[in-house]
Amino acid sequence: MTHRIAIGSRFRPRPRALAALALLGAALAGPMGCRSVSDDSIRTVGLPEVQRPFQKQDDSVLFIDPRPAEAFAAARIPGARNLRLPDIDIKDPDPALSRYKLLIVYGDNPGSSSARGMVKRLLTAGYKHARLFPGGLDAWKASGMPIEGTDAPR
Repeated sequence: MTHRIAIGSRFRPRPRALAALALLGAALAGPMGCRSVSDDSIRTVGLPEVQRPFQKQDDSVLFIDPRPAEAFAAARIPGARNLRLPDIDIKDPDPALSRYKLLIVYGDNPGSSSARGMVKRLLTAGYKHARLFPGGLDAWKASGMPIEGTDAPR
């Protein structure tokens, strides 16, 4: 059965319908009404900016590696933390991550979709200080910087 509303009629939506539309609008707006985060929202850092806090042992910077646990165990930037997308709650930010002034996310190389996805997730959760190191572990190793893990040179 199709309902038609004549132009100029006095259509008044029911309160339940208005509530449902409001919920739908909130759902489409994203979690907690957050703005949309796209690739354009991602800020990157180059190798020199990544090496500097590592060499100075700056404990206000955290390296985040979103690769699978096996890849993380094999080789990683020393001191990095292995976090996966489900580990980041976009509704309830983790105070342990909020205490860092800079979160540097890296993957294997510039094609790492997991690293790009992690930065977007962190930005959506409100961590405005999240940055992508696009060169990833490949650029880190190629520059002669140390790695740790089961595949690290002894």
